[in-house]
Amino acid sequence: MSLPTISVRNVSKKYRLGTVGMTTLRDELQRVWARFRRDDTALGVTAARDKFASKEDFYRFLDQDAEIARVAPDTIARVSQLTQKTNQFNLTTRRYTEQQISEIAGDPARRVYVVRVKDRLGDNGIVGVALTRDQEGRCEIENFLLSCRVIGRTVETAILAHIAQEARSRGNSMLSGWFLPRAKNAPAKDFYKAHGFSIAGERPEGTLWERQLSGPGLECPTWINLKIPQREVLA
Repeated sequence: MSLPTISVRNVSKKYRLGTVGMTTLRDELQRVWARFRRDDTALGVTAARDKFASKEDFYRFLDQDAEIARVAPDTIARVSQLTQKTNQFNLTTRRYTEQQISEIAGDPARRVYVVRVKDRLGDNGIVGVALTRDQEGRCEIENFLLSCRVIGRTVETAILAHIAQEARSRGNSMLSGWFLPRAKNAPAKDFYKAHGFSIAGERPEGTLWERQLSGPGLECPTWINLKIPQREVLA
């Protein structure tokens, strides 16, 4: 891949000793270069997808690693940021501050999962978050969201399978979650239905879905390398 040429003119007039407000010239150039890399990666994914006869072959080509960990002190800010900014694949669009995430993580009945995805095109970073609560044999998914960077690559199935497996290991017999429709989250509308959930209740604000944890379980797609690291969690 040839490197893009960035031309900068009249730096002294626009940047005044290297800064515009709180932004340095170096920061601006890094931001532009990051945009070029992001666009190029997106084009690479599209071009690669068009070469394969099936979606499964494309997923295998991507060679995706999905790391699912509990939230830790060094990831709490990113988790809060994702809840604030993610709209398309966000089952409830509930927003959380860093303080709220910290408090949830300190509750023994609740979990905050952080998802990082890497593939053959690079490290996508932290792109997913899920929050759950255990109560009387039921694990409720309080929120589940995924960045548009990895929507449609079955990463969401890998996350849900891990949540279900852990919920069952803690003695839960039911997995449930709300879908609350908003202006921008239509891409997540059929998520629960597509994964074998049934409607358990409906309210004006949304639909409650549930699935038994007994019997055949949800499985991580074979083309995703699931990694569950042992690391510090908030207590």
